[in-house]
Amino acid sequence: MDSKRVETIIIGAGITGSVISYYLNSPILDKAKMAGGRCSTGRMSSKYLYDKGATMYKNSFHYTINNKSNKFNLNNYLNNKFPNLKTKQIYDNMFVPENGMISLVSSFIKENNLISNIKIIKIIKENDYFLIMDDLNNSYYAEKCIITCPLPQSLEIIQDLPFYKEWEGFTQKYIDYKKTLVATGLWENLSFNLDQNQKISELNHKDNLEYFTIESQKFDDYQNLILSIQFSKEFSEKNFENWMDENKNLNKDKTEIVENFFSSIFSKYNLNYISPSQIRAHRWKYSNPIVSMFDKDNEINFDSVTYHDYIELCKKYNLYLTGDWVFGQRAPKCVLGAIQLSSIFLGKDLLSVEGSLP
Repeated sequence: MDSKRVETIIIGAGITGSVISYYLNSPILDKAKMAGGRCSTGRMSSKYLYDKGATMYKNSFHYTINNKSNKFNLNNYLNNKFPNLKTKQIYDNMFVPENGMISLVSSFIKENNLISNIKIIKIIKENDYFLIMDDLNNSYYAEKCIITCPLPQSLEIIQDLPFYKEWEGFTQKYIDYKKTLVATGLWENLSFNLDQNQKISELNHKDNLEYFTIESQKFDDYQNLILSIQFSKEFSEKNFENWMDENKNLNKDKTEIVENFFSSIFSKYNLNYISPSQIRAHRWKYSNPIVSMFDKDNEINFDSVTYHDYIELCKKYNLYLTGDWVFGQRAPKCVLGAIQLSSIFLGKDLLSVEGSLP
């Protein structure tokens, strides 16, 4: 058995875990082959980029700390920390990294900090250390444990800890997550160039289509068309279990349904429909929390009583369950939340850790 001893270990290499790892220089464990979580980017035909989950980010929002209201601007922050990470404006306050949402996450991961493609079996407490065991028969000892997985998975991991019930009671309000199904199609050599006033992503909320994104336009590919659909909660729950086969391909009985949705979008742009050369299927069991401590459309109030109680519970056991169920599903909010938590770990105030907030 390979055994490692560290001060802090992080489980989950999504946006929250990656930012915390950047500041603490701590290892991250993740079951996927690559970092990213819901900010993952894939390729069609091995070369055309598309985002599997979050398709863009809202750049700025307000937050309160120490009774002062401030505005966090993610692009200003990224320009300060990672000048080589290029982003572009899609419309309004919405942006996307040039190489997909995955590049936002991977920018924070330092060399050799990511330990991927493993599954955490259990966590137990041995004296003052957490013992984390994975499916490859490795073990990790850590004084502090930070878990950034979706909350249901986090609770499952810690169920053998003596203070599990206290965490279960505190998080009960946030335990429910939304399922989301995604289908992405590729049409090679099909020019589909929108006029500059046309949004490349559109909310629908009709006929089970929650929203669609023309992914190829995001990546300035005007020769090919990549169209991605995220389906409604109702549709996703109904079709979740039989969405994909064992090879993660869209099940044949779902292909016609998906093509009907693709066809409706083609009609919207007055295009004659033809079947895509490739369809990729994805499903997110824990897409985003239905209720989070900080709602996605409101400011983050780090002075709130609930957040204060949350931090006290984390400190009490040196166990930090965190992520979107705390900060909401918006990537910039998870970034700022991770910065704030990092400031606590480092014993500094938020501004001294971040260095570029107004």
